[in-house]
Amino acid sequence: MSLTSESGGRAAGRARRPGRPPTIDAAAIGGAVVTVGFREVTFAAVADRLGVGQATVYRHAANRDELVRLGLEEAVSGFAWPDLTGRWDSLLRRWAVASWRAWEKHPGAVFAGRAP
Repeated sequence: MSLTSESGGRAAGRARRPGRPPTIDAAAIGGAVVTVGFREVTFAAVADRLGVGQATVYRHAANRDELVRLGLEEAVSGFAWPDLTGRWDSLLRRWAVASWRAWEKHPGAVFAGRAP
């Protein structure tokens, strides 16, 4: 038995609520966070970047930590991470280099919201 229907993951038996379709989604918010920058991210900055009101952003992220998480997911998903084959020491080196490059591309992401 499935809890979701074939209609986009909504619970079975539940119809789509009336009203306008969503103007943004989690990926759009994550992209806006990456563009704004992790150190400077605020609800106001993300809303301005997306051209929506802050209340619209709050429907997808309850607090700043959630905004940062969406941004991190978007940033990390864009990288080609090494495979998990080979000796552990070689694997560890490849992942360390890939991680370094990822965080180098997104300064502030490592300490997003926290003072270094």
